[in-house]
Amino acid sequence: MNITILAGLFITVFGRWFGTRRGCWAAAAAIFFYTLLVGADPAVQRAAVMGGLALTARHLGRQTHGLASLSAAAIIMTLINPRTLWDVGFQLSFFATLGLILYADPLREGAIRFFNR
Repeated sequence: MNITILAGLFITVFGRWFGTRRGCWAAAAAIFFYTLLVGADPAVQRAAVMGGLALTARHLGRQTHGLASLSAAAIIMTLINPRTLWDVGFQLSFFATLGLILYADPLREGAIRFFNR
């Protein structure tokens, strides 16, 4: 399961169970433990950082922007370990996420127009 989707699920469920403030902390802990559970390779770390940024934004009452979150995750990971840039898993995960951010809406709208004809 994609950790970004899982992060959204954690935020929603724990927010309902424990309230907004405690739910954010529970979601952050769940994201952290899930990251450790699946091995914490660079692709999972990228998703966990993006999930953490989304969690922080939601806690502060702000909206998230996928491109900004992806860029921040890449910068944070590179500052911690510059070799991350040469990890193929990170590269594939980064560019797949970038493609989804940039092209998901135009492709969806094109498909809707196509099928409505």
